[in-house]
Amino acid sequence: MQLITQGKTNWEFLLIVLVLAVIVGGGILVRYYNRSYIKVLSPNGGERWEIGKTYEIRWEFKGPKDTKVLIILVDYRNPDKPKEETFAGTWPPHIPASAGKYSWKISPDIFGSEFIPGEKYKIIIEENAIKFLGHLLRDESDNYFSIVKKDETADWQIYRNEEYGFEFKYPQEWLVKDCDIFYPHEDESVPGRLNCIELAEESGEYKLVQIKVYNDRGFSLVQWFDFYENYIGWNIIERDSILIAGVEGVKGIYGLTEFSFEGNFLPKENKIYEISFWLGGMEETGAVEDKEKNYEQMLSTFRFLG
Repeated sequence: MQLITQGKTNWEFLLIVLVLAVIVGGGILVRYYNRSYIKVLSPNGGERWEIGKTYEIRWEFKGPKDTKVLIILVDYRNPDKPKEETFAGTWPPHIPASAGKYSWKISPDIFGSEFIPGEKYKIIIEENAIKFLGHLLRDESDNYFSIVKKDETADWQIYRNEEYGFEFKYPQEWLVKDCDIFYPHEDESVPGRLNCIELAEESGEYKLVQIKVYNDRGFSLVQWFDFYENYIGWNIIERDSILIAGVEGVKGIYGLTEFSFEGNFLPKENKIYEISFWLGGMEETGAVEDKEKNYEQMLSTFRFLG
């Protein structure tokens, strides 16, 4: 069959040639793509990456030299509606697949708003191209990695009490000192205070946090609250449950006539540990929010030994 017969184009022949070209060419491309791949190497599950720091995303690639890739972060905290954000490769300079790595500084506003740390993130490396014949080079982290907030307590000091078995971190500018042990009752029917420390500002002018250890004398937390409310004259404003250092306790707002505390009470091995926050005269300093933040961070580092 000839392409041109009697001075006219043989469209039937031309169509057959084009179909064969597509079949053969497509087959070659399919076979070529079948040998091509992208594989995510890092993060690939279990990593803990911190907001604000720079990390290297790495992948393995085999395929056309001019292939470019997109890098996509996927938030799987809502498994029914995973949230994707393409954060690299969309605009020039494009990322060559052959580079095999990309330095990523984790921005706090990657999803267009304040970033929420979590433990169910994955990275997708995807070919930056139009999908052809149902095939697009793409791979995803095998398992979840975590994105966490910056550890603002990294350079804090550590207080460790071997006798009563606990430790915590506190800001460099805070002071730790012993405080008076009130109510050290010898009467075994009365829970007595065994140990007391307080944390204060560097000037020592304002007491910020107190940590006290009591002998529970067989009292439950509820009985203990009731006893001190009646015996010492506490005014228990509210109570709520709390979990600190793996121990279930009670968070309460309580006080005497002239001042009040926010306290956390934890029962542990026949003792009751009280961690209380007292603003004292700080209301006038304008630093209340900063001190509350430090207190919450300190609580997050509190742990029992052994």
